Amino acid sequence: MGELDRATGGGFVRGSAVLIGGDPGIGKSTLLMQAAAALARRGHRVIYVSGEEAVAQVRLRAQRLGAADTDVLLAAETNVEDILATISEGKRPDLVIIDEAFNSDKLIEFLEALIKDAGKKVFLILDNLRVHHSKPVKAWAAERQDRIELFYLPSYSPELNPEERLNADLKHAIGTKVPVRTKAKLKLAASEHMTKLEQSPERVKSFFQDPRVKYAA
Repeated sequence: MGELDRATGGGFVRGSAVLIGGDPGIGKSTLLMQAAAALARRGHRVIYVSGEEAVAQVRLRAQRLGAADTDVLLAAETNVEDILATISEGKRPDLVIIDEAFNSDKLIEFLEALIKDAGKKVFLILDNLRVHHSKPVKAWAAERQDRIELFYLPSYSPELNPEERLNADLKHAIGTKVPVRTKAKLKLAASEHMTKLEQSPERVKSFFQDPRVKYAA
Protein backbone atom coordinates (compact mmCIF):
# COMPACT_ATOMS: atom_id res chain seq x y z
CA MET A 1 0.00 0.00 0.00
CA GLY A 2 3.03 2.25 0.07
CA GLU A 3 2.56 3.34 -3.53
CA LEU A 4 -1.12 4.12 -2.92
CA ASP A 5 -0.18 6.23 0.10
CA ARG A 6 2.31 8.13 -2.00
CA ALA A 7 -0.19 8.68 -4.83
CA THR A 8 -2.76 10.06 -2.38
CA GLY A 9 -0.28 12.36 -0.68
CA GLY A 10 0.23 10.23 2.42
CA GLY A 11 -2.93 8.14 2.50
CA PHE A 12 -6.67 8.71 2.68
CA VAL A 13 -7.61 11.84 4.64
CA ARG A 14 -10.67 11.64 6.88
CA GLY A 15 -13.60 13.52 5.36
CA SER A 16 -12.12 13.62 1.86
CA ALA A 17 -13.22 12.01 -1.40
CA VAL A 18 -10.75 10.43 -3.84
CA LEU A 19 -11.65 9.53 -7.41
CA ILE A 20 -9.63 6.63 -8.85
CA GLY A 21 -10.05 6.32 -12.60
CA GLY A 22 -8.45 4.54 -15.50
CA ASP A 23 -9.02 2.24 -18.44
CA PRO A 24 -10.93 -1.03 -17.91
CA GLY A 25 -8.82 -3.93 -16.70
CA ILE A 26 -5.89 -1.99 -15.24
CA GLY A 27 -6.59 -3.18 -11.69
CA LYS A 28 -8.68 -0.45 -10.04
CA SER A 29 -10.98 -2.90 -8.26
CA THR A 30 -8.03 -5.05 -7.19
CA LEU A 31 -6.25 -2.03 -5.75
CA LEU A 32 -9.37 -0.89 -3.89
CA MET A 33 -9.97 -4.33 -2.40
CA GLN A 34 -6.36 -4.50 -1.21
CA ALA A 35 -6.68 -1.05 0.36
CA ALA A 36 -9.95 -2.02 2.05
CA ALA A 37 -8.42 -5.20 3.48
CA ALA A 38 -5.29 -3.41 4.71
CA LEU A 39 -7.31 -0.80 6.59
CA ALA A 40 -9.74 -3.38 7.99
CA ARG A 41 -6.81 -5.35 9.42
CA ARG A 42 -5.77 -2.20 11.28
CA GLY A 43 -9.15 -2.03 12.98
CA HIS A 44 -10.90 0.44 10.70
CA ARG A 45 -14.52 -0.07 9.67
CA VAL A 46 -14.60 -0.31 5.88
CA ILE A 47 -17.59 -0.62 3.55
CA TYR A 48 -17.03 -1.76 -0.04
CA VAL A 49 -19.98 -1.07 -2.35
CA SER A 50 -19.90 -2.59 -5.82
CA GLY A 51 -22.15 -1.26 -8.55
CA GLU A 52 -21.04 -3.75 -11.19
CA GLU A 53 -20.62 -7.09 -9.39
CA ALA A 54 -22.71 -9.18 -7.04
CA VAL A 55 -21.49 -9.60 -3.48
CA ALA A 56 -20.55 -13.23 -4.21
CA GLN A 57 -18.28 -12.11 -7.07
CA VAL A 58 -16.60 -9.48 -4.91
CA ARG A 59 -16.07 -12.06 -2.17
CA LEU A 60 -14.42 -14.46 -4.65
CA ARG A 61 -12.04 -11.70 -5.75
CA ALA A 62 -11.24 -11.00 -2.11
CA GLN A 63 -10.40 -14.67 -1.62
CA ARG A 64 -8.03 -14.63 -4.61
CA LEU A 65 -6.29 -11.60 -3.11
CA GLY A 66 -6.03 -13.16 0.35
CA ALA A 67 -8.42 -10.56 1.77
CA ALA A 68 -11.37 -12.79 2.65
CA ASP A 69 -10.35 -13.00 6.31
CA THR A 70 -10.97 -9.28 6.92
CA ASP A 71 -14.10 -7.59 8.29
CA VAL A 72 -14.80 -5.50 5.18
CA LEU A 73 -18.56 -5.05 4.81
CA LEU A 74 -19.57 -5.91 1.23
CA ALA A 75 -22.65 -4.56 -0.55
CA ALA A 76 -23.97 -4.47 -4.11
CA GLU A 77 -25.93 -1.29 -4.79
CA THR A 78 -26.37 1.13 -7.69
CA ASN A 79 -28.91 3.57 -6.25
CA VAL A 80 -27.41 6.50 -4.34
CA GLU A 81 -30.11 6.49 -1.67
CA ASP A 82 -29.62 2.76 -1.08
CA ILE A 83 -25.87 3.32 -0.80
CA LEU A 84 -26.40 6.10 1.75
CA ALA A 85 -28.75 3.84 3.71
CA THR A 86 -26.09 1.10 3.77
CA ILE A 87 -23.46 3.55 4.98
CA SER A 88 -25.69 4.91 7.75
CA GLU A 89 -26.34 1.48 9.28
CA GLY A 90 -24.42 0.75 12.46
CA LYS A 91 -21.16 2.40 13.44
CA ARG A 92 -19.93 5.21 11.22
CA PRO A 93 -17.42 3.81 8.69
CA ASP A 94 -13.84 5.05 8.45
CA LEU A 95 -13.71 4.37 4.71
CA VAL A 96 -16.37 3.85 2.07
CA ILE A 97 -15.37 2.51 -1.35
CA ILE A 98 -17.88 2.81 -4.18
CA ASP A 99 -16.66 0.74 -7.11
CA GLU A 100 -18.64 1.40 -10.26
CA ALA A 101 -18.61 3.27 -13.55
CA PHE A 102 -19.17 7.00 -13.07
CA ASN A 103 -21.23 8.71 -15.77
CA SER A 104 -23.69 11.58 -16.08
CA ASP A 105 -26.58 9.45 -14.86
CA LYS A 106 -24.70 8.56 -11.67
CA LEU A 107 -23.68 12.18 -11.10
CA ILE A 108 -27.25 13.40 -11.54
CA GLU A 109 -28.46 10.71 -9.16
CA PHE A 110 -25.94 11.94 -6.60
CA LEU A 111 -26.97 15.58 -7.15
CA GLU A 112 -30.63 14.66 -6.69
CA ALA A 113 -29.84 13.13 -3.30
CA LEU A 114 -27.67 16.13 -2.41
CA ILE A 115 -30.34 18.78 -2.97
CA LYS A 116 -33.00 16.59 -1.38
CA ASP A 117 -31.16 16.52 1.94
CA ALA A 118 -29.63 20.03 1.84
CA GLY A 119 -32.66 22.02 2.91
CA LYS A 120 -31.34 25.12 1.15
CA LYS A 121 -29.68 26.10 -2.12
CA VAL A 122 -26.47 24.19 -2.85
CA PHE A 123 -23.39 25.84 -4.37
CA LEU A 124 -21.19 23.05 -5.70
CA ILE A 125 -17.60 23.48 -6.94
CA LEU A 126 -16.50 20.94 -9.55
CA ASP A 127 -13.24 20.20 -11.31
CA ASN A 128 -12.94 19.43 -15.00
CA LEU A 129 -13.76 15.75 -15.06
CA ARG A 130 -15.49 15.25 -18.40
CA VAL A 131 -18.74 14.03 -16.88
CA HIS A 132 -19.01 17.25 -14.84
CA HIS A 133 -19.31 19.19 -18.10
CA SER A 134 -21.67 16.77 -19.84
CA LYS A 135 -24.81 18.15 -21.50
CA PRO A 136 -27.21 16.07 -19.35
CA VAL A 137 -25.64 17.39 -16.14
CA LYS A 138 -25.72 21.01 -17.29
CA ALA A 139 -29.31 20.66 -18.51
CA TRP A 140 -30.35 19.10 -15.21
CA ALA A 141 -28.72 21.93 -13.23
CA ALA A 142 -30.24 24.61 -15.48
CA GLU A 143 -33.73 23.35 -14.63
CA ARG A 144 -32.98 23.59 -10.88
CA GLN A 145 -31.18 26.92 -10.59
CA ASP A 146 -33.24 27.81 -7.53
CA ARG A 147 -31.90 24.74 -5.69
CA ILE A 148 -28.33 24.23 -6.96
CA GLU A 149 -25.64 26.16 -8.80
CA LEU A 150 -22.52 24.60 -10.29
CA PHE A 151 -19.14 26.30 -10.44
CA TYR A 152 -16.18 24.97 -12.42
CA LEU A 153 -12.52 25.44 -11.64
CA PRO A 154 -10.22 26.45 -14.51
CA SER A 155 -8.37 23.54 -16.11
CA TYR A 156 -5.24 24.09 -13.99
CA SER A 157 -5.71 26.40 -11.03
CA PRO A 158 -3.95 25.31 -7.82
CA GLU A 159 -4.14 28.89 -6.54
CA LEU A 160 -7.95 28.61 -6.53
CA ASN A 161 -8.02 25.28 -4.70
CA PRO A 162 -8.42 25.59 -0.89
CA GLU A 163 -6.89 22.14 -0.54
CA GLU A 164 -3.57 23.58 -1.71
CA ARG A 165 -3.52 25.74 1.46
CA LEU A 166 -3.80 22.56 3.49
CA ASN A 167 -1.00 20.96 1.47
CA ALA A 168 1.23 23.99 2.04
CA ASP A 169 0.47 24.02 5.76
CA LEU A 170 1.27 20.32 6.06
CA LYS A 171 4.51 20.61 4.07
CA HIS A 172 5.64 23.54 6.22
CA ALA A 173 4.89 21.65 9.43
CA ILE A 174 6.77 18.57 8.26
CA GLY A 175 9.69 20.64 6.99
CA THR A 176 10.18 22.31 10.36
CA LYS A 177 9.51 19.29 12.58
CA VAL A 178 11.27 16.46 10.77
CA PRO A 179 14.99 17.21 10.29
CA VAL A 180 15.73 13.57 9.36
CA ARG A 181 13.16 12.62 6.75
CA THR A 182 12.75 8.91 7.17
CA LYS A 183 9.49 7.38 5.99
CA ALA A 184 8.39 6.55 9.53
CA LYS A 185 9.07 10.06 10.83
CA LEU A 186 7.33 11.69 7.88
CA LYS A 187 4.27 9.51 8.39
CA LEU A 188 4.17 10.25 12.12
CA ALA A 189 4.56 13.99 11.61
CA ALA A 190 1.81 14.07 8.96
CA SER A 191 -0.60 12.09 11.14
CA GLU A 192 0.08 14.28 14.17
CA HIS A 193 -0.41 17.47 12.18
CA MET A 194 -3.69 16.32 10.60
CA THR A 195 -4.98 15.25 14.02
CA LYS A 196 -4.05 18.68 15.37
CA LEU A 197 -5.95 20.35 12.53
CA GLU A 198 -9.07 18.33 13.34
CA GLN A 199 -9.05 20.03 16.74
CA SER A 200 -8.34 23.53 15.35
CA PRO A 201 -11.34 24.69 13.29
CA GLU A 202 -10.09 28.30 13.31
CA ARG A 203 -6.89 27.24 11.60
CA VAL A 204 -8.87 25.37 8.95
CA LYS A 205 -11.00 28.48 8.41
CA SER A 206 -7.84 30.49 7.85
CA PHE A 207 -7.16 28.48 4.69
CA PHE A 208 -10.12 30.27 3.14
CA GLN A 209 -8.97 33.82 3.95
CA ASP A 210 -6.90 34.17 0.79
CA PRO A 211 -8.97 36.38 -1.57
CA ARG A 212 -8.55 33.80 -4.33
CA VAL A 213 -10.32 31.05 -2.38
CA LYS A 214 -12.89 33.05 -0.41
CA TYR A 215 -15.45 31.92 -2.99
CA ALA A 216 -15.41 28.51 -1.27
CA ALA A 217 -15.89 29.83 2.27
